[in-house]
Amino acid sequence: MKTDIAASDLVLNADTLIKIIDKLPHVVFLKDSKHRFLLANKACLAMLNAKGEDVIGKTDHSFFSPSYAKYAYELENSILKNGENKIVREESFTDPMGREQVMKTIRLPLFIPEMHEVGVLGISVNIAMEKELEESILSKNQALEHQKEEIEGKRKSAEELYNKVKTSLKFSKVFQDTILPNPVTVKRLLPDSFILYKPKTITNGDFYWVREKDGLVYMATIDCSEFDAGGTFISMLCFDILAEILKGKERLMPSEILYELNEGLKTNLEQCVDLSKMDEHVYVNVCVLDKEKYCIEHSGSGAPMFIVNKKTNFLLEPKNEKTGLPFDESAYKFVDNRIRIEKGDSVYMMTDGYAFQKTRRKHEKDIYGYENLKELIMEISDLSMENQYKFLNEIFLEIKGEEEQTDDLLIIGVRI
Repeated sequence: MKTDIAASDLVLNADTLIKIIDKLPHVVFLKDSKHRFLLANKACLAMLNAKGEDVIGKTDHSFFSPSYAKYAYELENSILKNGENKIVREESFTDPMGREQVMKTIRLPLFIPEMHEVGVLGISVNIAMEKELEESILSKNQALEHQKEEIEGKRKSAEELYNKVKTSLKFSKVFQDTILPNPVTVKRLLPDSFILYKPKTITNGDFYWVREKDGLVYMATIDCSEFDAGGTFISMLCFDILAEILKGKERLMPSEILYELNEGLKTNLEQCVDLSKMDEHVYVNVCVLDKEKYCIEHSGSGAPMFIVNKKTNFLLEPKNEKTGLPFDESAYKFVDNRIRIEKGDSVYMMTDGYAFQKTRRKHEKDIYGYENLKELIMEISDLSMENQYKFLNEIFLEIKGEEEQTDDLLIIGVRI
């Protein structure tokens, strides 16, 4: 799947990168050491209700209330002085149009070579809808003590996570981590499961997506690693498209989700690059799990999925389209696989990182391969999910040995 390319080909053109950042629905800005705007993407300009030429060179005092401008000034001064990332879980303010905004904001120091100084890079994600949903859930369940404890546990876990990443993780990792599902939510929806997730580097292109809607669990694994340095931005774009697809719509088949994701990628990327000359693709697995009816609906584009029957130990590999996204639907058609499952069956969704790991073990090919991975999964499928996770991780470290990790790695295992 991977081909050797020159290191220079991994560097995104500055104009292309700016176009990609402009496509993000989240606010992105860059300021110099004197707190003046050097860059503001379209979402930022929309929030400020201003044109680019009216923003560059200005400070927050030109757009916000004195109190908020002072708050931002002091926070960014601290970042410039101490060289530490600052994550504000909930930041409320009034924008120039008089609209109340609730944002989760990440600010971090960034060296600006052209100016020979350190500035401040900021990314703000609107969490107003998330806050409304959270308040609705709290109001409905506040009478139940054990759910109150669960919410408190979520709050403490989130605070601990933010404290850990505050000083140790770089911008790209923090940026992508904001789109991954909360582990508490995953455990609630898929109580008997594991997620083996090993990014190759800080900047990675694999991520997973888990949502609940109308009693159904929607799951996806997405591999954007062919985009190399741009994988983080492409994965963020995929996440936003998936969230928009599911929002306010009736029940969707996996093939419909893949179709709309493909259309969304084409619409956004064709404004930045020539799709006919683009060799990079996104490889996706989408599943809809109906736990009450013991049924899985699946559709895939270049990513495998395995199901192991508990009684027979038979491994089923549902059909999937071998080509990654985006592509022309006139040449390919997404297929829905409807599979009846039984209690105790195990489902495995993955990207290609495990199978494509280079190995130096005797009597094996240069890479581990899917056939070896299938045999391994069948051998361990009767173990607990916790022990399967440990076993897969140990075997991966063994086959990798002293070799460099070939690709980002992601395997999700779910026992029904």
